[in-house]
Amino acid sequence: MPAEILDMVEAINDALGRLEDALEAERAFTAEAAHALRTPLAVLSARVAQLRDLPGAQPLRDDVARLTRLVEQMLSAAQADTLVVDPAMQSDLAAIARSVVADMAPIAIAAGRQIAYEGPDACPVMGDADAIAHAMRNLADNGLRFTPAGTEVTLTVEGTGRLSVRDHGPGIPASHRDTVFKRFWRGAASDLGGTGLGLAIVKRIAEAHQAEVGISDAAGGGALVSLQFHRPPSALPPDRGLLPGLRREAAGQPA
Repeated sequence: MPAEILDMVEAINDALGRLEDALEAERAFTAEAAHALRTPLAVLSARVAQLRDLPGAQPLRDDVARLTRLVEQMLSAAQADTLVVDPAMQSDLAAIARSVVADMAPIAIAAGRQIAYEGPDACPVMGDADAIAHAMRNLADNGLRFTPAGTEVTLTVEGTGRLSVRDHGPGIPASHRDTVFKRFWRGAASDLGGTGLGLAIVKRIAEAHQAEVGISDAAGGGALVSLQFHRPPSALPPDRGLLPGLRREAAGQPA
């Protein structure tokens, strides 16, 4: 190979190495900065809580809550960046979804919304249960922010290994469906307390699982965000669609 070509290859490899080092340094800084902020924010939150009904206390509490959420999401983003999924690991997508619905039911009810699970009793997929649950929580939280009061966020699992989260909000325009996965892009969520990291974390977790992510318009309005996971090779032929035996669990339904 000509010397000038070898020199060019070495230069490209050096540049790629420096880029990788820079990205790793950025990830490390993000994680360290978030860790460093957790304790002072916890102290500040405790002190603000003592203010109780003093004038101006509630906006301050809201600001501290937003900062705390941002720090936690920054840590989650740093962890998602380094996520490596054991290719032999299996999880039950249906069980994870039911658990997420149960965990988030109090949040939904307090906000005047409903959250529900629809799908089979079990659905084995390839993947890390904790990471998948984290992605689901981010999708459900995002849905609860956008769905109007009195409406439902639904987590649906299909036997094919597909998870869908739908809300009844304004939907996501086709022109924004790639942009929403970028870090710190908030769009309409800037008025709803979003950090701009939730969907970026979902995207990274999906990539670590080699799962497909899709956004579409939900029937009747709203957004439908889906994750298609891989089924274990030994799994039975998938249960196509939501057939008899479908389980539905809902929280926050009107009495």
